[in-house]
Amino acid sequence: KKNLKQVIEYIKANKIELLLIAGDFLEGDYIELSDLLDIKYLFESIKDTNIVMMAGNHDPMGAKENPYKLVPWPEHVSIIGTDYESVELTHIETSIISVSWDSKGPLTLNKTKLEEKIKGSTQKNKIAMLHGDVYSQNDYFYMDPTYLAGLDVDYVALGHIHKQDIILDKVVYPGSLEPLDFSENYSHGFIEGNLIEGALTLTNKKSMILPMVVKDIDVTGCESYLEIVD
Repeated sequence: KKNLKQVIEYIKANKIELLLIAGDFLEGDYIELSDLLDIKYLFESIKDTNIVMMAGNHDPMGAKENPYKLVPWPEHVSIIGTDYESVELTHIETSIISVSWDSKGPLTLNKTKLEEKIKGSTQKNKIAMLHGDVYSQNDYFYMDPTYLAGLDVDYVALGHIHKQDIILDKVVYPGSLEPLDFSENYSHGFIEGNLIEGALTLTNKKSMILPMVVKDIDVTGCESYLEIVD
């Protein structure tokens, strides 16, 4: 939450118009009402920023207690449903085409519905926001990166993979704000994108507070835990 707060402060200071959150944000097994109220409070502090959130496989809409429905979100926050839809933000001439997970899986990409929503949007700027895997062909919403790059959109915002990766110019994983285990001992943060007259520029913004550091320690001869700690 400390990291999220500093991201919100960055958004406020730089008058960012759009915040995209591509799933696995409200971790279903751990999220509590107090967390949701804190997030809502932070979102209310950036009323001039449009916020669009979708659910991933760790916070699916079909969960017994759907965290996205436990609090009333501010009017400038849009929650994507489980059928393909387009959020039309006419004041910034931008549409976000997306779909939320209904359960923890499996789920596959419906190209027909996705392309129909993209084609049906009349906004100048189009963004696809999807939660899945471009690296391995599994049941976790496999997406061919070449197919994504060929979509008639200006930007493809991806969730699911924790490591930041700009795959094919406009196809991007921002990664998670913080590392989640000791296998993720690399830099974390978010992506700031600028879209002007169809020209997209992307900047990697580091926001990580607690890096995971892996060290090899020789504990030869140690007999107790406290001795190892010392």
